[in-house]
Amino acid sequence: AEVTVTDSGAGIAPELLPHVFDRFHQTGSSNVRRYGGLGLGLSVVAQVVRMHAGRVQAHSAGPGAGATFTVTLPLHQPSDAAVVPSTTEPTAPGGALPLAPLRGLSILVIEDDSDSRELLSVLLENAGAVPVAAETVAEALRLLGDLQIDVVLSDIGMPDQDGFDLIRQLRQFPNARVRRAPAIAVTAFARSEDLARIMAAGFDAHIGKPVEPVDLLRVIGEVHARRRASGATDEGRSSEDESRVE
Repeated sequence: AEVTVTDSGAGIAPELLPHVFDRFHQTGSSNVRRYGGLGLGLSVVAQVVRMHAGRVQAHSAGPGAGATFTVTLPLHQPSDAAVVPSTTEPTAPGGALPLAPLRGLSILVIEDDSDSRELLSVLLENAGAVPVAAETVAEALRLLGDLQIDVVLSDIGMPDQDGFDLIRQLRQFPNARVRRAPAIAVTAFARSEDLARIMAAGFDAHIGKPVEPVDLLRVIGEVHARRRASGATDEGRSSEDESRVE
């Protein structure tokens, strides 16, 4: 299937066409001043299309000539054969990411930058998750008390309270379910001492910025599976202890 969108806007210079889907890229400093933003919009489009085994292309005759964007997606051909229920997640054609690897997981995204928050939410939603977004640590803690969250995904560098403040309060939360929630740090801090501090603070994993969709989904799936296995083991031990007491 192919979808084409054409606009009559500012157009794109030929030398910039290969870079329009890059993260944090805009077509020039004048556009940054005029329109603002971090230049994440087309990067989000490209990532979502790739998650569905598709491709997206941009065409423009140059500045002032507008632009055309074409999205191509594979079509699933239904089979006449009987449908056999599967115990695994459906996989996109061409060996791409599973269509819904995080199906049904409620994931709290804590990020003070609105563009980054939207990017993460879009990626998670397209992976089958239910993203819940918070701009501040205080807002996140309120949501954790009100909602059943499966995984916490938090930025580290935030004003007022940062990711370290969040994880400290999370691990001291009165509700045991919230206290044990798996937490992943999303950070641009890549030094070994920074990563060691993140893990020592109580995070289960970390992922670097800019976020790669495949890595993000893999890490979320891994930490959630580990925490579920750990929870099942803890419940088994509790049952054994109760039996001994009886």
